[in-house]
Amino acid sequence: MNWHDFFTYDADTGNLIWKRRDLRSFANERMGKVWNTRFAGNVAGGKHNCGYTHVSVNGNKKLAHIVIWEMHYGPVPDGKDLDHCDTVKTNNRIGNLRPCSNDQNAWNTGIRKMNKSGFKGVAPHKGAWVAQIRANGKNNYLGRFRSPEEAHAAYCEAAKEMHGQFARTA
Repeated sequence: MNWHDFFTYDADTGNLIWKRRDLRSFANERMGKVWNTRFAGNVAGGKHNCGYTHVSVNGNKKLAHIVIWEMHYGPVPDGKDLDHCDTVKTNNRIGNLRPCSNDQNAWNTGIRKMNKSGFKGVAPHKGAWVAQIRANGKNNYLGRFRSPEEAHAAYCEAAKEMHGQFARTA
């Protein structure tokens, strides 16, 4: 599908904008006029239940950030996902999107809601604080510490080394 036939991309906002459609693409001219009056020139898409923006063209649903990537670069490379660098699921500016593996996408996430320490990679354990980091398909134990701040410092150092540009420490 050629997404350029349906959308323009607003680089300032990262939004897809509906283009006017040829009236011949509708079952009747009246439907086309109504569609163009209602949608053409407006921001396309709605919020998906997972927080991302999605669009639908002729029954074909697609996440907006994937459409935007494809409009700029073609298909997402095989075996890759797209990561929002700043972790904001609705920030679809092209400079905020990058191909990544599943692991890299997971590394670039914020602190979990269930976290009890207040620091990413840190958990309480038997009166102390432990730091762990996941890389290369396994959990890596970084040590036991007296404070959550010390444990987090160890996590941050390991994240820079193991996760590189996908390291997120908060």
